[in-house]
Amino acid sequence: MVSSCWTPQILNSTDSGTGLVWMDNLDCNGDETDVALCKSDGFGSKTCSHKRKAAIYCGQDIQVRIHGGKGFYEGNVEIFHGQKWYPVCKEGFSMASAKVVCRTLGFPDRADPELLNSYNDNLIDNITDSGQLLSCSGTEGDIGLCHLKETTSNCSQQTIRCRE
Repeated sequence: MVSSCWTPQILNSTDSGTGLVWMDNLDCNGDETDVALCKSDGFGSKTCSHKRKAAIYCGQDIQVRIHGGKGFYEGNVEIFHGQKWYPVCKEGFSMASAKVVCRTLGFPDRADPELLNSYNDNLIDNITDSGQLLSCSGTEGDIGLCHLKETTSNCSQQTIRCRE
């Protein structure tokens, strides 16, 4: 399986980590379709310590916020992408997407978020002429790893409540 990588970023990881170091002396030219095709000392190398580990983030460089509710934990979902805040539309938004939004904002995974009905929960149901369609599987650690698609049709904004 090949995953898309929009803006790879090298991360500075300060924790030492535990477990097996999967690859050592990794050398890729950038044309490979899988990291296994890069030169390395092979999988499960025992010569590299955790203090020398490398990490990358291979998702979109986007931010998410919820606002307009009773507190920082609930409201309309918006995504900052390309120098602008966009509403996230209800169309295609699922509990899995809500979990990733809350996870990205630092809420724990132990409590499921709620998908709110703007009318019943006294939140404003914003309908705009454009927005973002967000689709997550629920396993993503960050919203930047989900699928985003801009829409120019009417967008009824998604509201959620994250729980601690």
